[in-house]
Amino acid sequence: MDSVPLPFTQALQELGAGVEVPLDELHFPMALTDSDGIIRWQNRESIDLVGDRRGSSYVPVVAPDHRQSMQTRLTRFMFGTDGAGDDEVEIVDKDGVRRTAMCSSLPIRNGDQVVAVLTIARIAARPGRSTSLPELTPRQRETLRLLAAGHSTQEIAKRLGVAAETARNHIRAVLRRLEVHTRLEAVVAARRLGLLDETPARH
Repeated sequence: MDSVPLPFTQALQELGAGVEVPLDELHFPMALTDSDGIIRWQNRESIDLVGDRRGSSYVPVVAPDHRQSMQTRLTRFMFGTDGAGDDEVEIVDKDGVRRTAMCSSLPIRNGDQVVAVLTIARIAARPGRSTSLPELTPRQRETLRLLAAGHSTQEIAKRLGVAAETARNHIRAVLRRLEVHTRLEAVVAARRLGLLDETPARH
């Protein structure tokens, strides 16, 4: 996992009695935004959803008609007038598609000062998902076929001719597109949707 700003690390230690929390393994997009509205940290699910936005403003991630309310919320967090809470927000994913997210936000303090806001998002399914097939790129379809054939991450990386971390990113993208949490669930869902009735995986 990438390094996390010190105040956030301290907060985790206080909440978890020093137990390391594997945030990159959680199946919810999470991001840490500082007092200037700059995204300082994202977990892998967040990067898969909206792209790597670390070091840039959160504003492009939010749909234009929701930006003012989010800015007001962030300001109130920083001045300590708002505590943890939930907001329904329209975001824009890395493909430029609007998605509805229920965002739970938690102010991160360094002493008495709020220095950042941790946001955890729960993404609603795309409209019409139950009647339309998931939108998979050719590389994602190949990754899915290799998963169905029982290949490991290293084997998938070798067959795709990419680095292991790139293969992991493809696998995460497939899970997100199929709205599942495990590789087995992805294969089951793919078989149910007929996504594996095409060219078999290469051996």
